[in-house]
Amino acid sequence: MSLSGRTNLSGGIYRDVEVDSELGGLASRQYIWNTSSLAWEKATGSSGSGNVTVTNFPATQNVDITAQTLSRLNTIQQAQLIPKEYDYIELSYTGSNLTGVIYKTSGSGGTTVATLTLSYTGSQLDSVART
Repeated sequence: MSLSGRTNLSGGIYRDVEVDSELGGLASRQYIWNTSSLAWEKATGSSGSGNVTVTNFPATQNVDITAQTLSRLNTIQQAQLIPKEYDYIELSYTGSNLTGVIYKTSGSGGTTVATLTLSYTGSQLDSVART
């Protein structure tokens, strides 16, 4: 870890920027120059703290997250709408509104397996009915 960008904040309190080579991010800490020991010490109490603020944390850095209990998500399965296999879809429109969808097997001349009828008020879709 290297120190750079030392700034005298006030009364012997300095702020150094540390670059952590393992994380590739920047950390900020406050230090006080101890004139007795001639060494840098972490600022504590009202003059600062030993906490580190991380900025420029790389988006690709793995972060440990504690386990959480999750609720099951509701999903919509296509098989519930059209429960049979199909290989052809025929669409019908009234103006720019899609009003019908026909699902078939064996192409355009094949057997219809399901039909969706869509109804509108103006351009607002009101309902979808399956037969």
